[in-house]
Amino acid sequence: MALEGLKASVANMAVDGAKDGPYAVDASERARAVAFSKKWIDVAAFLGAPGIRTNLPSAKDSEPSLGQDCGQPFGASREYASAKNVGD
Repeated sequence: MALEGLKASVANMAVDGAKDGPYAVDASERARAVAFSKKWIDVAAFLGAPGIRTNLPSAKDSEPSLGQDCGQPFGASREYASAKNVGD
């Protein structure tokens, strides 16, 4: 942990700058959204932050829908974060 011994910590790290939406119809856009989240999960793990809060951009090919299955991209990010002890 990068901040160990410095009497400092990071909590609920805000993540902005994503270009791709996790609820896109296009699988490659969803994959890029997951990769973006994973990059920041790695940063959070390095800093010892317990979690991140990713601000989601609009997808290029769809609008968010309550009936839409967002489980795959969010599930992939969640599993990755859990393995890194981020968000548990």
